[in-house]
Amino acid sequence: MKHPKLLILLSTLLISTFTVQGQQILIRAGRLIDTNQKIVKKNVDILVDGNRIIKVGKNLKSASASIIDLSNRTVLPGLIDAHTHICLTPDYSSKPPVLYKTNTYRTMEAFKAAKQILMSGFTTIRDVDNEGADMADIAVRDAINEGMFFGPRIFVS
Repeated sequence: MKHPKLLILLSTLLISTFTVQGQQILIRAGRLIDTNQKIVKKNVDILVDGNRIIKVGKNLKSASASIIDLSNRTVLPGLIDAHTHICLTPDYSSKPPVLYKTNTYRTMEAFKAAKQILMSGFTTIRDVDNEGADMADIAVRDAINEGMFFGPRIFVS
């Protein structure tokens, strides 16, 4: 594996984004980048319930939580991309996709793109145009919100 640290971080993001409400996960982080205080904290625990972080602190306890040991890793908040086009995937053709790909196919491509975006560390995106894919971005957002597929939180415009 070329980037095991990145894989662990992204796995943590994925787990914390898509756990069932009421299921708790306790992440033991060796270092936590605290963007509010603009510092790196050492030996911090993060308690996640469903898809929400409910507590951050030292030596947290939870009788029912699954534990993810990242005590020798650095954890950072999910990233936000404010300008995406999940329905526009590069195929290196000179023709616009709207002319030769069905909306159904482009929606499937958008699901793949959403998962890749999440696995790259982006937990929130703003999709600015569906590129003529007939509300595919809204369908992708709704399916992710319902837990049918993995992907980031999507704000469509």
